[in-house]
Amino acid sequence: MKNKYGLGTEHVTNNHGTVKVVMYRSSKDIDIEFLSTGNTKTVDSSSLKRGTIKDSHSSIKPEHFGVGYVGEGKHLSSINGKQTLAYSRWRAILRRCYCPKQQKITPQYIGCTVATEWYNFQNFAEWFTKHYIKGMQLDKDIIIKGNREYSPDKCIFVTPQRNTEDALAKTWYFTSPDGEEVEIYNLAKFCRENSVDKGCMGRIYGAKKGSCKGWRPTIM
Repeated sequence: MKNKYGLGTEHVTNNHGTVKVVMYRSSKDIDIEFLSTGNTKTVDSSSLKRGTIKDSHSSIKPEHFGVGYVGEGKHLSSINGKQTLAYSRWRAILRRCYCPKQQKITPQYIGCTVATEWYNFQNFAEWFTKHYIKGMQLDKDIIIKGNREYSPDKCIFVTPQRNTEDALAKTWYFTSPDGEEVEIYNLAKFCRENSVDKGCMGRIYGAKKGSCKGWRPTIM
């Protein structure tokens, strides 16, 4: 029977990428190499099976968007090859703040930062597991309006609807069906309360023409 932990076999760890067996002497004496760093370590087959092997030389090296690192701790980046929810959320906020390619798509995040304590995934995951509510989204600027930093004291979890509405909560100017100029703050909430299509209102506002149930954009 082929040895699943034999020479040349590759295995995915929970937090430190893929490793390759470079020397097999026995099930309790196996040399492996971390493919992402080239570092080597002697382990046993049970740790390979569980994926608990750690590359101690790279756990605090910023490998995620120039600032983030997984760190040493109980929180896993993946289970059975699938990213954990905490890890994917952590990567997402780092990407928004520190990935130039992403910021070309979402320029509203240019200038946003992540608190240095959250550079360590272990710290973020600890906060995440204590506060996360299923179906909720992480928001950074409801507690403090205009806040530009993701940090444990400034972030909360909110419903997707609340998050979207807050993002759209700026001042809009429309002319009502009866000709009155109206200043609207939080267009999503206004449209919901007045049975007006938000998408339609946004489109006519951008075009500065047209109407939506009699509502017209006010030319400023």
